[in-house]
Amino acid sequence: MGGIRKMGITIICSMRVTDFEEWKVGFDSHASGREKAGISVTAYQNINDPHNAIGIVKAPSKEAWTQFFSRSQIQENMRSSGVIGESDIKLLQEA
Repeated sequence: MGGIRKMGITIICSMRVTDFEEWKVGFDSHASGREKAGISVTAYQNINDPHNAIGIVKAPSKEAWTQFFSRSQIQENMRSSGVIGESDIKLLQEA
């Protein structure tokens, strides 16, 4: 018996940031761009590491996420918001 498979993917995006509060201001300022791309994100701060910002992302597909996240404007926004180094990204599909 197969059920209806849910569409979309979940992404866990973990980033080192210089200052979480500064990063969060930059993150919040780009909500409309994410919305236009069909992507929603909830931001978290790691309790055990205040310089670790984590986004739990919902995207329509891997391709939609990759296209959005790889845009040079997004990468520049991340750098200017205090993201340090590469993000650790895990793409998940509900089983």
